[in-house]
Amino acid sequence: MRLVEATDSDKRARDLLTASAWGKQLTTEQFLQREAGLRAHPFAQQHMRTWLWVDAARVACSCETFEVPARRGSRVGRAFVIASVFTEPSLRGRGHAVGLINAVCARLAEQGEALAVVLFSEVGARIYERAGFVAQPSWDVMLPLETSVLPLVTSGVKQSLGVEAPPVGAMDGAVQLELTVEQCDWQVERERLYASALNRPEVKAHLLRHERSSLCVAASFQTNELHVLWYRFDKPADVGPLLAAAGDHGRASGLTSLRLWETTPIPLPAGAVRVPRNDELPMLRALDGGAATWSFIERGSWA
Repeated sequence: MRLVEATDSDKRARDLLTASAWGKQLTTEQFLQREAGLRAHPFAQQHMRTWLWVDAARVACSCETFEVPARRGSRVGRAFVIASVFTEPSLRGRGHAVGLINAVCARLAEQGEALAVVLFSEVGARIYERAGFVAQPSWDVMLPLETSVLPLVTSGVKQSLGVEAPPVGAMDGAVQLELTVEQCDWQVERERLYASALNRPEVKAHLLRHERSSLCVAASFQTNELHVLWYRFDKPADVGPLLAAAGDHGRASGLTSLRLWETTPIPLPAGAVRVPRNDELPMLRALDGGAATWSFIERGSWA
């Protein structure tokens, strides 16, 4: 088996193969348009690569990687997010996914300043643990978007349709991925593409501020949720007004719940619950010889 980087025709062939698995709610043509739109975004154009695990006869497995800025303590470097790992059903159970990921990690480790490779597993931890990844503790705050469970006071919240990158978190010994404006807007581009395909209203504000606190959101029409891409709460009293304002926009777009990946503990608004995350499980494989720990795991880093 060998690792090769996909051509444009290779990517389209994989899109046709994966449409039934990843294109729920979309026709095949809509899924192809979604993938083309996401790849055309500046973030993907600059930082995305597609990899194939092939033998002489066929492609056995494929994945994508996204290069992002990262740091560990005061050391500045880069990390890579693995996404869209796919093995054809008839070829599963033969170790192709692990072989592909190990080969990709080895290739990425050759690049200067490579700190880590991360991914968000939808199939549990075991398969990726075999490739050297370590699951990270993670929790979701889930809030139903019903007026009765949200504070009604949203005065003082400033709102913008555009996005910004969050302030950098406090330095520690763990790997931290740093969100950029382009990556946040790439998340919003997914919202735009699904809104167009499904005839759903886009969210009217993606960046919300209250005094020195702020958060950024995007709609997930696949799950009917409003996702908080990142948040910075200066004081506990800002949580309610910001989530209430975000919830107003989520309801206006027909979304049923708000999901916040808890990076630092927040006071739970009435009606919210905190649950361990089993889906989109964050996992990390260190490339720099450091500990396999990851802090400030923000939804905007998901791919």
